[in-house]
Amino acid sequence: MFRVLVGMAVLVFLVAPVVGCGGGGDDASDDQKVSTTTSRPQPQKKSSGARIEDKAEPLDVIEGFEIKPYFDAYASSTERAVSPGDGFELYVFLGYPDPYHVNALEYRLEMPAGVNIVAESKFDSHALTIGNPMEDFSMAYQCMPPGKFFVMKYECQAGPDFTGGEFRTTPGVNKYGKLFLGVVTCQGEAEKIPAQGGTAVLNLE
Repeated sequence: MFRVLVGMAVLVFLVAPVVGCGGGGDDASDDQKVSTTTSRPQPQKKSSGARIEDKAEPLDVIEGFEIKPYFDAYASSTERAVSPGDGFELYVFLGYPDPYHVNALEYRLEMPAGVNIVAESKFDSHALTIGNPMEDFSMAYQCMPPGKFFVMKYECQAGPDFTGGEFRTTPGVNKYGKLFLGVVTCQGEAEKIPAQGGTAVLNLE
């Protein structure tokens, strides 16, 4: 628990205005379980389809660090089709290589216009979360070894005005304008490392 709190504190510290800096896989476990589900109260969150201009500081992405959306729990599907009124699931996966260990992350989830998030689940019931995924979302949890696993599952629904679009994981934005897409390590001195984002295409059926 101490490491979890330290991870969240580091992540919050990194995005605070007093600091001069901002803010895929077949190996997903077959028996990975969602531990906590939160139903969102009405009104549901709805995407306008608008994209916030990225003003992230130029940080180099280390190969193998990624935060990407998928339509299945095995990180194998990045395209599907739905009709207005259909429900579907979206998973955000985190992946990073050896020898890194990670216990915090940050991202923003851009969504197609006309799509609502109706519920969400995090992979660890003890994880601490802050923020709105469509603006800036942060999570801190127990220190985890290298690998690839989903961190959030979103239950979504296509509204009557849905015409198709894309989900994108991009740098988060907060009220101070600081942007970041990436993780915080938890071995030795905490280090902020940017990650590669991804795209999942949702077509109109």
